[in-house]
Amino acid sequence: MTRLKNEKLPYPGGFDAAGNLTDDPGAIEESRRILPMGYWKGSGFAVMLDLFSGLLSGGKTTAAVDRLGYGSCGSCCQVFIAIDPMQVNDQSFIDQSLEETIAPTAAPGAAPTPPNIAPIAPPRSAPAFAPAIHPT
Repeated sequence: MTRLKNEKLPYPGGFDAAGNLTDDPGAIEESRRILPMGYWKGSGFAVMLDLFSGLLSGGKTTAAVDRLGYGSCGSCCQVFIAIDPMQVNDQSFIDQSLEETIAPTAAPGAAPTPPNIAPIAPPRSAPAFAPAIHPT
């Protein structure tokens, strides 16, 4: 939307074709080199997930894909990570954490957060390869 309005981003969001950090959405779109969300936290998380996906699937990490020159997502690998917070927390803690995180982002005068929805029941048995969780 920002590019279509011919506006700049409020802060640098990626790199231009020359590798310079820029707030120009058109240049970022052209280079296809966006910054991870969350800056240093996001980039650390991105590196961790990239390594997880490569190591757990036997596939290529982003560095290997870039070296091969296959382009966007050529020869990349994927991993799906499912985490059940109910294994280590109770529903009230989860609800409180969600509310504390989401409430400050609500626009002034916005409708209140909708009522909690009951969690989906866990599967009857975990897959054979799932590690056991031992709360401390």
